[in-house]
Amino acid sequence: MGFFSRRKKKDMPPATPEADCPVTLLAEGGRYVRELLIALPPAAQAILPEPEEAAAAFPHLKTEATDARPCGNYVLFADAFCRPCEQAVEFFRSLAERNEDVIVFPLHRQKYPHPDPSQIPSFFEDASVYRLFGCAVSLGLYDRLAKSSRLPQPFLFAPSLTAETFFFSDLSPFYRTALPAPTAENLRALLSFFTEIKGTLNAPQYKYGFDFLCAKIVQAYALLARRKDCNGLKELDEYLKSDCMALRVAAVRRAPFGFIERLSRRGFETTPAAAAGIAWTLFKEKTK
Repeated sequence: MGFFSRRKKKDMPPATPEADCPVTLLAEGGRYVRELLIALPPAAQAILPEPEEAAAAFPHLKTEATDARPCGNYVLFADAFCRPCEQAVEFFRSLAERNEDVIVFPLHRQKYPHPDPSQIPSFFEDASVYRLFGCAVSLGLYDRLAKSSRLPQPFLFAPSLTAETFFFSDLSPFYRTALPAPTAENLRALLSFFTEIKGTLNAPQYKYGFDFLCAKIVQAYALLARRKDCNGLKELDEYLKSDCMALRVAAVRRAPFGFIERLSRRGFETTPAAAAGIAWTLFKEKTK
């Protein structure tokens, strides 16, 4: 069964190719996708699974399959846990007044202080911002960053390293109801992206990008070890040794109770000595 009703909206004219596209929403799908599309302004682009059903229900939108390229003035990503909030319409309307590279918005109802422009590097040094905030990326910056594929998740990570101008909005288009589970594919996408651009980063950008990825690597080792996935651990370790050795060295040093080194010495079999570090890593991540 699809997500959408096939009843057409009588007061919304179909979008035309000539219409200016104010925003592109990259929607992962899930239970809230219909609500996300309802909040979009006319002529917006929605890139999502099952675009044919969306087109029938929302003829005023430009609905396309997941292989389409964004064309909106700003590009947003909503995973399956994002649900539109009461500020959505106002947020999308406000984008017409902005010209910054990145519009940062909270993913939760709780209000957060906005950093001073001079404090933006230190703002991103706190890795929790990638869970607490989403962003809308200007089409020009998005095209430069996502030349052949989608940006890795979290969506804010790549723009935070490369954007020149930021605007911190009090409005939000959606809130997140839960965190998506980390995957090996996404970790590799993050590492590949960072490896590609690290030579262009200044010292603060490199530091907070490196520290964020190092924490993600430690978490990945812990998750695989908890599942007793020896093959997965070996694949991750070999990949890091061949492509991201500096990050692997840092992750080994920063792993609680040295659990990564202990796993490596025992052929990635989980031992009681390593178990404490694994449990502490996952506990810290859960309580953040």
